[in-house]
Amino acid sequence: LPDGLSLSASGSLTGTVRVTPAGPLPVTITVTDKSGLSALATYSLVISAPVPLRITSGALPDGTVNAPYSQTFSANGGNPPYTWSVIQGAVPAGLSLSSSGTLSGTPAAPGPAAFGVQATDSSGGVTSIAASFNIRPLPLKITTSSLPAGAAEVDYPPQTLGASGGVAPYTFAITT
Repeated sequence: LPDGLSLSASGSLTGTVRVTPAGPLPVTITVTDKSGLSALATYSLVISAPVPLRITSGALPDGTVNAPYSQTFSANGGNPPYTWSVIQGAVPAGLSLSSSGTLSGTPAAPGPAAFGVQATDSSGGVTSIAASFNIRPLPLKITTSSLPAGAAEVDYPPQTLGASGGVAPYTFAITT
């Protein structure tokens, strides 16, 4: 058997092949019963080269402040399962990356986000990518619903207009 594989007396072939052998390997196995009778079988064992671990996720979509966000990173190759972690920078406030690769939560502030993400497979293989996306502010809107009536020749009652969304501070101006 190739290095790393073993056959138990109960017939269980297990292990991890350490080096990919060239070509198929002929393996002959013998089974013997309690009375001493035996039988042989010859197999052609093929061990493929390992598929390297790689992250297959595409670009992260943008998120919006105060709106739920959830995206899952994906990988293939190596030896699943994979464990995910942030290795550079930080995810935006309000979001977290689970060990299963889901970036989720509710972003707390607008702005760009850039951080490194790493996948580690069950045999210690590691790969990483740079991830980036943008957290958009809520749509800008004026929150004052009406203005008080005024009268000619009388001081207009002071009125402070309100706004929400966008990125503060706000600047108001007359447009008509």
